Amino acid sequence: MTKEEALNYIIKESGCDTNKISDGYHTFEQLYEHRIILYIALCNMIGNGSVWKSKMHSDGTEWDGWFLLGIDTRDGIQITYHLPISK
Repeated sequence: MTKEEALNYIIKESGCDTNKISDGYHTFEQLYEHRIILYIALCNMIGNGSVWKSKMHSDGTEWDGWFLLGIDTRDGIQITYHLPISK
């Protein structure tokens, strides 16, 4: 088991709320919120041509309460994040 796997195991088994884990400056919860806001701002700047959203994954499954927001780049790379529908 790697150090990372061991740490993840300890965190999972402790039952702690991982959103509250902090580096001393920000919690994971704050960082995910920042990422969501920044990604939405980026998508709004790019515009509709290469930005898309969908509730359904390519395999036909969905995550209840979430949607995918994606960007198709000129290089054929797809950048996607799951975002809460409330955003």
